Amino acid sequence: MPGQAGVAVSLVNVSRTYGRAVVAVHGVDCEVRLGTRIALVGRSGSGKSTLLHLMAGLEAPTTGTIEWPGLASVHAEDSDPEAVRRPVGVSVVFQAPSLVPALNVRENVLLALLLKGETDSSHRAMRALDVVGVAELADRLPEELSGGQAQRVAVARAIVTGPRLLLADEPTGRLDVTTGRAVVTALEAAARHTGAALLIATHDLGIAERLGTRWMMRDGRLDTAYEDTAHKALGRGRP
Repeated sequence: MPGQAGVAVSLVNVSRTYGRAVVAVHGVDCEVRLGTRIALVGRSGSGKSTLLHLMAGLEAPTTGTIEWPGLASVHAEDSDPEAVRRPVGVSVVFQAPSLVPALNVRENVLLALLLKGETDSSHRAMRALDVVGVAELADRLPEELSGGQAQRVAVARAIVTGPRLLLADEPTGRLDVTTGRAVVTALEAAARHTGAALLIATHDLGIAERLGTRWMMRDGRLDTAYEDTAHKALGRGRP
């Protein structure tokens, strides 16, 4: 599975254990291919966020191997959890936008490029803002944005570097339904623009139903064949 063309990330027998007893992710084998759109669903505490963090390179596996073909790989037997860093080519959108208050919208997006050593890239920042529909807000400060606008700026910041893998951890969790849909639309547009794989961890069945593929986490185990979006499967209704 690792090394195949068109694969953004692959996991082989990946587990993540905290302490001696808490197994957050257990024996996961999967691959996320470029151009796919995946909703990762499951009850709270099922391991969704931990799996996403592993795919992002934010945590090291306790067992198994994670590979971002052509970019990086991490193996449980030789990895130092303290040394894990997100690979180039992977971007993450979290529930909180976490924009820098003193920078305007354009500068917040541009910061992602400057941290990579790229200069004179204001046009790329503006293009990313245009893709998610907030280019007209470029000169505003974060305090002047609504929650949905700020989250779309966070999406622009995530895609400006041209990632192969775009991950989102409950990106609509703090938003109303209408605003949340706009953010998901922005994520889909961003993934199409870059050709990236898109995986969204969510409780929202509306999001799960609009994406092409649905994966289910149950007690740390991943079911990639899951397609039934019955409300009882998540243990809750629509937010």
